[in-house]
Amino acid sequence: MNNFCLCPQPKLFETLFIIPHMGMMERDGDTGPGQKDETKTGGAKDSKVNFASQGAFQSKSTMHLREEKEKVPKQSFADRLIIDKNSKWKAIFDILILLLVGYSCITSIFYVAFSSPDSTLHLAFDWGVEVFFICDLVFNFFQEYNDSETYENVRDHKKIALRYMFRGWFFVDFVSVFPFTAILQQNALLTKLFRLFRLPRLIKLIDISRFNQLLRSFFESSSRDERIVAQYMLMYFYKIFRLIIIAIIITYFLGCFWYLISNEMNPASAEQTFVKNFELENEGNFRKLIVSCYFALTTLSTVGYGDYYPVSNLERILACIIMLLGVAFFSFIMGNFIEIITNYDEKMGIINKGTELHNWMTLLTRYTNNKPLPRSLINQIDDHFTYFWANDRLASISKDDEYLNALPRSIKRTIMINYLFQDHFYKFRQFFNTFENRESEFLYDVAFGFMPRKFDENEIVYDEEDDVTEIYFIIEGTLGVGFRVPGTESNNIKLIKFFRDDSFVCDYYVCNNKRSEFIYQALKETKVVALQKKFMKEVFAKHPEIASKIKAESTKRYSKMIRDPLHEHRIKEIEDLNKKSAYKIIKIEDKKEAFVESNQDENEEDVMDDEFRNASIPELHNILKKKVESINDEMNQFSTNINDFSLICDKELNSLLENLDTIQSAMNEMN
Repeated sequence: MNNFCLCPQPKLFETLFIIPHMGMMERDGDTGPGQKDETKTGGAKDSKVNFASQGAFQSKSTMHLREEKEKVPKQSFADRLIIDKNSKWKAIFDILILLLVGYSCITSIFYVAFSSPDSTLHLAFDWGVEVFFICDLVFNFFQEYNDSETYENVRDHKKIALRYMFRGWFFVDFVSVFPFTAILQQNALLTKLFRLFRLPRLIKLIDISRFNQLLRSFFESSSRDERIVAQYMLMYFYKIFRLIIIAIIITYFLGCFWYLISNEMNPASAEQTFVKNFELENEGNFRKLIVSCYFALTTLSTVGYGDYYPVSNLERILACIIMLLGVAFFSFIMGNFIEIITNYDEKMGIINKGTELHNWMTLLTRYTNNKPLPRSLINQIDDHFTYFWANDRLASISKDDEYLNALPRSIKRTIMINYLFQDHFYKFRQFFNTFENRESEFLYDVAFGFMPRKFDENEIVYDEEDDVTEIYFIIEGTLGVGFRVPGTESNNIKLIKFFRDDSFVCDYYVCNNKRSEFIYQALKETKVVALQKKFMKEVFAKHPEIASKIKAESTKRYSKMIRDPLHEHRIKEIEDLNKKSAYKIIKIEDKKEAFVESNQDENEEDVMDDEFRNASIPELHNILKKKVESINDEMNQFSTNINDFSLICDKELNSLLENLDTIQSAMNEMN
């Protein structure tokens, strides 16, 4: 969306107005009112002074720019080491670290429960992961951050180090990379348990704030609308993905811990354990992991198929604890999932009232003996509301909104005028007089009336003499204005004027409470926003001066752009139609001529003129043709007089309305 501001930018104003005027003042400063014209004697001197003054001005400007550049402090070597918080390469590195954290935590608990890696390649890869973790630890001492209190970016080394060491992940990062396995090689179980110090790093993998920071880094260069929508969609997708990851991680960890406890922590007196009873000692590590995780999930979900079960007392106690925690765990998962879906619909403006709509349409059948609505009508209703709900910007905001009312007046106006409906007020500024009314409450009040509409191809929006209830501001598409041609088959519609993107129609009818004089038809699928007549009456009542001006301007626009051109085309169309009708009458008379002559009786011959009685057939044809032409001339004159009379009535009515507005304004001033 292009940024739109209701006031000129000061830098642009200074460049276009102040600097050229300073140059003009320099050039014209030597000659002024009351001074003698010395162009003959001192012209060269004056020109030198003018050019010198211009050169001095330009040199001052150049010096000013140099001074500004010199004021910019040079970065020290230590400052260059600071990593920008929106750095793209650091964001990619953080994603890699998150993936390695997941790998490290999964393998650590696996090594603790089952066995350590024995292949050289596997060990080399694990040492490579450790190197990346050490690099991440070092980078965190040089990572710029945003202060939560001052909202300023902090680049001081000392503050960054203190924040990371005492309020960050330093302890977890340090413990996770400390070589416990190399120091405690003799005690195998203790070495395994020290590996579990890596597990707190797993919190980084599901940390939403960290993911949100990554999103800001990636979408920093995108437009505002794209950035907001993309961040919301990815954030909610990540929240759902995080719930799935949490469920998988807990199941995996419980399975590994279950095998560890069953295999190494049961008392020596226990003859049978879970591992021994189901003969898992001689199975491969993958088989052990699958069985343990399967048992952990069935116990956690309180399903318990019975194919695997705890054997020793310690295992039974642990299974009871897992089942009790499982109820709370799955309640937490489902509650969070429902909350995520609900919040996504609210924040993204998606309002699905389809069920309520279909219930309403079903209730209508109660009054028609349960006769269902036609399928075509149901589809039209569904299409209308689907488009309306998807494009209604006021879906999550209203004048009575508690958050909106809690804001100061300036912020509310900024939200409604300069943000939410910025494009509408700019595109249709000719109607709203946006720049003139920017300080008034008029634009703020109007913003709460915009309603999305869509018209299908060839759909008639308003017919002649229809009651016009809405003004339409065209976002995309084309609306044609025309009239029905009388005397043709089915009164064919002839469209004369066409209104496309960023134009508006029907403002005259709504503002002046008139019926439609012409036909308004969509030439293709047309998307508009509408303002209803009832709503505009309420707004006009609060702003009578602005209303009178808008009414007067809409009347002038309508007369110039629609009424006068269409009246001219309509008169011309009627004239052409009358000519065609006259020719048809003559041909009909020719065909009936023989029949008329053969059936004339004596009474008709006594009444006819001598001219008709004594005329031959060709002469009679000419006489009839002249009669038809005279009738045609009289009809044209009659239609012209009617048109002139209607124009006079319209002008008198407009004059009367302007007088009434003037009287109303005067009465308001007196009150």
